[in-house]
Amino acid sequence: MDWKPIVAVVAPTFACALEGPLKGLAAGVAGKVLLERDDARPDEIVEMILKEQTPELMRRLRLVESAIVEQQRALGFTFAALRPDTRARPSPWAHIGINVLAAVVLGMFMAGVYYVFNKKLPADEPASIALISSVVGYLAANTTQVLSYYFGSTSSNNRRSEAMTNALQNK
Repeated sequence: MDWKPIVAVVAPTFACALEGPLKGLAAGVAGKVLLERDDARPDEIVEMILKEQTPELMRRLRLVESAIVEQQRALGFTFAALRPDTRARPSPWAHIGINVLAAVVLGMFMAGVYYVFNKKLPADEPASIALISSVVGYLAANTTQVLSYYFGSTSSNNRRSEAMTNALQNK
């Protein structure tokens, strides 16, 4: 069973904070209310939520929500702004199509590079050389996009790091 649907309905800000990079802070606030101690770990909080799903727990989760919102106001940022960008992945069937398309693009790029290096290009036809160069360049650009999709890009990591730095400096 998953804890997120339960907590997202009762305490949405707390659910967002418990998923983000400052989940230790959220667990500390929740630990004071739910476990009555300061050194609670996020996994202990999740385990407790999954173990006892009573009306009393829901009432205490609302108290945690209020405390997290207060903490958010005191620090001067929102936990949602710190949440890592999650790339929405398509359904499993569409994911197969994406993998096939990526393989086709990579295969076409390799075939284009093979053709350029292993075939004699007519030196007297600059138009054909320009066309082949354009196609290989286009395939190289698409290959870069495929690799960025699968391995991520540094710009998204930089944006997340800047958001965390700005949020913590503005407190």
